[in-house]
Amino acid sequence: MRKYYSRHGVIITGLFIFLVACNSTKYIPEGKYLLTKNELKVDQPIFSGKEFQSYFRQRPNKKIFGFWRFHMGLYNLSNPAKESGFHNWLRSIGEEPIVYEPYLSSKSISQLYTFLSNKGFYHSVIHDSLIVSGRKAKLQYNISLGEPYVLDEIEWASDDLISDSRIADLIRRDSLLHLIKSGDRFDSDVLRQERIRISNLLREIGYYDFSKEYIHFVADTFAVTKTVNLKLGIKQATKNEVQFQQKEHKRFRIRNISIISDFNPKQYMQSPDTYFLNSDTVQYGGLDFIYNEKLSVKKNLLHSSIYIMKGELFSQSKVDKTHNTLNGLQNFRIINLLFDPVDSVGVDSIQLLDCDIELTPLTKQSYDIALEGTHSSGNLGMAGNLIYKHRNLFHGAENFELRFKGAIEFLTNSNNDFNRMIEYGVVSRLNVPQFWLPIRLEALQKKYSPRTMLSFNYNYQSRPEITRTIAAAGFGYQWKSSRFFNHQINMIDLNYVNVTEMSERFRENISGTYLEDSYRSHVISAFNYSFTYSNQKLNKQRNFFFVSFRPEVAGNLFSIVYGMSGSDRPEGGYLFFDTPYSQYFMADVDLRYYRVMNDANRLVFRVFAGAGYPFGNAEVMPFEKRYFSGGSNGIRAWQVRSLGPGSYILPTDREDQYPNQMGDIKLESNIEYRFDLFWDFKGAVFLDAGNIWAIKYDLDQSGADFSINRFYNEIAVGTGFGLRLDLSFFVARLDLGMKLRDPGMTGGPGWIPFTRSYGWEDFMLNFAIGYPF
Repeated sequence: MRKYYSRHGVIITGLFIFLVACNSTKYIPEGKYLLTKNELKVDQPIFSGKEFQSYFRQRPNKKIFGFWRFHMGLYNLSNPAKESGFHNWLRSIGEEPIVYEPYLSSKSISQLYTFLSNKGFYHSVIHDSLIVSGRKAKLQYNISLGEPYVLDEIEWASDDLISDSRIADLIRRDSLLHLIKSGDRFDSDVLRQERIRISNLLREIGYYDFSKEYIHFVADTFAVTKTVNLKLGIKQATKNEVQFQQKEHKRFRIRNISIISDFNPKQYMQSPDTYFLNSDTVQYGGLDFIYNEKLSVKKNLLHSSIYIMKGELFSQSKVDKTHNTLNGLQNFRIINLLFDPVDSVGVDSIQLLDCDIELTPLTKQSYDIALEGTHSSGNLGMAGNLIYKHRNLFHGAENFELRFKGAIEFLTNSNNDFNRMIEYGVVSRLNVPQFWLPIRLEALQKKYSPRTMLSFNYNYQSRPEITRTIAAAGFGYQWKSSRFFNHQINMIDLNYVNVTEMSERFRENISGTYLEDSYRSHVISAFNYSFTYSNQKLNKQRNFFFVSFRPEVAGNLFSIVYGMSGSDRPEGGYLFFDTPYSQYFMADVDLRYYRVMNDANRLVFRVFAGAGYPFGNAEVMPFEKRYFSGGSNGIRAWQVRSLGPGSYILPTDREDQYPNQMGDIKLESNIEYRFDLFWDFKGAVFLDAGNIWAIKYDLDQSGADFSINRFYNEIAVGTGFGLRLDLSFFVARLDLGMKLRDPGMTGGPGWIPFTRSYGWEDFMLNFAIGYPF
């Protein structure tokens, strides 16, 4: 029966793919052709094909998997003559076939000529040809670039094009930073970048009202020598663009800075003349704090978040950093920095500028209830969370969260009398947007935009094999050293695990094994550090990397104290409040690369490696610090905690069969191909590989240890496909994993295809929230 359903499932899936993919020209009008490809042939390898794509006025229908025009196939399943809901639905989620149009090809050639001219190739030649096969056509563009124009003489800040001598001197002194050099190929895109660079430079040193539109280039071309002489000019300031009639561009110095901490735009629009009549003003650190009711956020915190300073020249980067830092406080719904030129100048003849910072607060307190159902390997359950949040607990933009959570899961495969897994607890977190240090260092605050994090948690877990309580406390710091680099250090990471009950059957199973110590009551006092690098740009479709490295050490402080006391280590280790403490070192690294292939297709690569080693006061790693594999964020063809360690096979006569496989070493690699389907639904095909291994193991756990000579032969491999509903703020994910290579196969690790028949146990359905990586 199992083979019957598997075989027919494959047949039905294949039939659906065939119906969607076949007869792609069914709605192509007679005498017309389906455009299948824009092919480029360029005689010089200067440009990549991607640089030309945006200039094509016609692009073929989207593909997934590199060959399947899935979206067009959905459209073709509809009947254009019918306006029923189903056919309209197919057309709305599908993509109409792209029919070749000669006039659009001519427009593409015109756009390509413009692009090449902007790149210095004024005498390029483009020929297009249509290659027809049946009712399909491929459009081929043959491009001969010719000889490019190069820059010869460059005159920066030409006297006849710049009347402002101050700006002319600045540009000449800045010559080493110019993006344009004599001998370079003429490229209008580089000229545009140079305009932006110079504009940013001037706005950084006081030229508040300056923009790149004031900058222009005059180019003289010489056809014989294929060279260009270039001059840079600056237009005069105009009356319409500043409040004062002038020809020279003015520099501006900040005069007054006012912070309106409870600005209500709706009330202001209703009565702008009377809005500030009842306002109070307080001065602090050279800033004016204006408020109608009360100053909701402490003055010193707002002061340390403002990077523009009274008496300094206007600086665009400081304006941007001020906006980003205020936004990072997560306390304001609207943040506006408004500048108003003053009809007077300072003693140094520099124009004066007032700044108003309008802050509209968010709602301070909120409540939320979250309920969810769970299904894992036939085990049904439900979970709930009651969440309370306060965004400004002590009037310092402290974000406080209190979460009460509970869960119950009914275990269908448990042989114990108690067949439920119960968990409940409380989690409290406080996130403070500054360093909590014995001394206050505002320079440090401004440079790193730090956060101090505190947490206190309590959790009760009752499983068929064990009942325990976990209490935890943490204290640490988080900061950014640059745009892409984030750091987090936990000075205190304290966990107390108290095992209150253990089933006799489970106790017998682990008695005398290395696992016995992992399930004892223990204390963890750890120190850890996390380093994260990511060059992702939000709302930008571009490739990016993500790197995370996290080392952790535990128990050393206790060991130093006991060592100084000179007492001998008792059997079972030193105790902290009658409970042994763990001592270990662990570290892991997570590497990811996200590649954007086009608008509809992306590839993600991930490699994870981690290891932990117990020493001193501990024989084994504590249970909660050990690695596991499988599940929705690991090797998705295996149930969570059911894979490994190594090629070890859990005995079939074990009375306690609830998966709980753990290890000291973890290696994992994932490749996931993601593609758009329709609406907000996305698809994925993935390949997962990896396993866990033990450093210390029992003699009866054959194959569980890590060995350099065989670990590569114990790599588990799984594949599968997934469906995701991506609503930007929320992603629901369903992944079906299938085993390909099982290190726990009877007879030794091996590939399942062509070796044995597939069964239901070789497939795993995972439901999760969010992407796996």
